[in-house]
Amino acid sequence: AVTDIRSGLTRNIQTFQALQASERTASSWHISAAELLREHREIMRLEWRNEPLDVLAFAETPYRTSVFERLGRLSMQADVGLTCTTARRLSGSAYSTSYFMPQANGLGLEVLDMCLPIVVAGRITGFTVVTYSLQDILSELVGKQLSRGVGLSFTEADGTRLALHGIPSKGNRIYIAQQLLDLPGNTMVVRMESRLGTPALFPNVLTALVTAMALGFTYVNAAFCKMVGVEAKDLLNHSFPSPYWPPELANVYQQRQEIRLAGSNLPREGHESVFMRRDGTRFPVLIMEAPLINAVGKHTGWMSAILDVSEQRRVEELSRASQDRLQATARLAMVGEMASLLSHELNQPLAAISSYATGSLNLLQGETAGEK
Repeated sequence: AVTDIRSGLTRNIQTFQALQASERTASSWHISAAELLREHREIMRLEWRNEPLDVLAFAETPYRTSVFERLGRLSMQADVGLTCTTARRLSGSAYSTSYFMPQANGLGLEVLDMCLPIVVAGRITGFTVVTYSLQDILSELVGKQLSRGVGLSFTEADGTRLALHGIPSKGNRIYIAQQLLDLPGNTMVVRMESRLGTPALFPNVLTALVTAMALGFTYVNAAFCKMVGVEAKDLLNHSFPSPYWPPELANVYQQRQEIRLAGSNLPREGHESVFMRRDGTRFPVLIMEAPLINAVGKHTGWMSAILDVSEQRRVEELSRASQDRLQATARLAMVGEMASLLSHELNQPLAAISSYATGSLNLLQGETAGEK
C-alpha cells in the first residue's frame, strides 16, 4: 500500500510540474486545473500562488463542497507558509502535517497540503499548493486488488486513526500490518487490517504445511509444492511416510515424527533435514515447528515452516574451499620463507668453512714449494 501511495503522489507531482510549465495565465491555468481535478478525486483543492504566497488562481474538486467552506482558507495560511518554506529549502515538494477540517454536514475531513516550487530560469517564482484528502488517497491511490477486503487507515505514531478506507476488522483472528509513509516534511503510518482464513497465514514467500494430530497434512502452500515437486492434492491427508522423504531415511523420519506428535522432546530451535524432490534429487532444508492450539487450549496439530538451504550450503562449501586454498597458499609461502631463512643461515658458515679450507690448502701448497 505504501508503494502505491508513494508512486501515486510522485506521478501527481509530475502532473503539477507539467501544469506549471504549460500555463502562464490565471484563466488558462484554472481551466487545466479543473480538468486535472476531475481526473484526481484525491485532490480537494489546487492553488497557484506567487512568491509571497498570495493566491493567483485556484480550483476545487467537483465531487465535494469546498473543504474550507466553514473555516476559510486563511485559517491555514500559517501552515501553508511553513510548508512552502520547507519546499523552498528542499528545492522540491514538501508536505504539511495533516489537519482536521469540519464540514457543513456536521462531519469532518482529515487533509494535508503539499507545496511545490515553480522554478523559472533557476529562480523560484511561485508555488503550487495542493490539498489532499487522506481518505481519498487511500481509496484512489492504493490498488484495488490490494485494498479489497481489508481496512486501510492512516494513523499517527500513537495509534490515533486519521482516516479510514474500508471496514475495520474486529475479533480475535485479525491480522495487522503497518508501514511508515515517509514524505518530505511529514511521516505517517499506513495500517492494514484483515480477517483472513488459515491459508492466508502462510504467504508463498515461505514454505509451510499444517499437520493434524491424525497424522495427515491439512494444508500446504504453493511454495512448498514447488520446492518438493509434488502437487498439493498428493500431499493433503497423506499419511506417513511422506513422498518427499528419502527412502533410506524414512525410518529415522518416522521415529522423529512419532516423537513430535507425542509432544515430547520438541526441539526449541529449528533443525536441519534432507528432503527429496520428485526427480529423486536430495536437498537440505531447515525446519521450524510450532504447535497449533485451538480456542479452548487443545493441541490440534503442528505448523511447520520449511526453508530450502541448498543455496546457502553451496555458498558455504565454496567459501570453505576458498578458505582451504588460501590456507594451502599461506602454508606454501611459509615453507618458502623457512627455506630461504635456512639457506641464508647455512650459507654463511659454509662459505666461511670453504674460505678457511681454501686458505689452508694455499698455505700448505706454499710450504711444500719452499722446501723443494
